[in-house]
Amino acid sequence: MQKIISCFITCYVLTLGACLAGDTISVETIGAVRHVDFKEAKWGAGADLGYKLNSFVTGHVRAIAYEENDWGGGAIDEGSVYVEAQLLKSANGKLTLGAVGGGSYDFSRGDFGFGVGLRPKAKIYGQLYAFGQSEIRAWFNGPKDILTTFGLGISF
Repeated sequence: MQKIISCFITCYVLTLGACLAGDTISVETIGAVRHVDFKEAKWGAGADLGYKLNSFVTGHVRAIAYEENDWGGGAIDEGSVYVEAQLLKSANGKLTLGAVGGGSYDFSRGDFGFGVGLRPKAKIYGQLYAFGQSEIRAWFNGPKDILTTFGLGISF
């Protein structure tokens, strides 16, 4: 329960700050595949809240629940805070490529980790977009893994 409350408080603070500043916020639904030690795959689902810091950098807070014991684990198995920096943008502005980097906390293992990766994004219609993201992560007390996320988002 404490995990859920802290995640909601963080999301609320970011949303309130974005509304007061008049900057762009984004909300994303996530499908996730985690390859632990580059072998076995764990499926997950989650949500992401982004706050646009300037025209090139966006801060994100992400929460993911993984399929463990038939989805019977905690409400949130992993939380992340990361930054996305836009590297490339197409001429029409519909496709972008960004670099991502940040920290994660695995609630089931009680372990911290850091990761870097890439994030392509494609505008679908208006403020609606599709994205994919893949990052390689190193954990303090666990094996390295690759996290690949994909989904739909809306910015406002």
